[in-house]
Amino acid sequence: MIFFHKLIRLIQKCHEHGVAHCDLKRSSNILIDESGNSHLIDWAAAILEKEFYLYPLTIIYKKFIDDDFKAVIKLKMRYCPQEITDEEKRNYLHRVLGDGTIRAFKEADRKWR
Repeated sequence: MIFFHKLIRLIQKCHEHGVAHCDLKRSSNILIDESGNSHLIDWAAAILEKEFYLYPLTIIYKKFIDDDFKAVIKLKMRYCPQEITDEEKRNYLHRVLGDGTIRAFKEADRKWR
């Protein structure tokens, strides 16, 4: 579906600029205009790559990047499951056990800002 390709490209552009959205699992944070273009809103949970430049923080930042893409898969599963590839299914279902720890770190980081 073209919409999801455009959405992935938009997310990639954000990542290229060093920003992870971190809250794309909420479909209300993605808007679609009349032309079918997607727009991301609610950047309160976003993090900057430059804030996570030291190891082991780099690993955490990469996890947030991965979560942005997994959010697209989740949306695909909800709204057009027939479009999901086997690779996307594997990627989405293969979760790291430390997800809860990563989320807790993110919450602590937000409180410190």
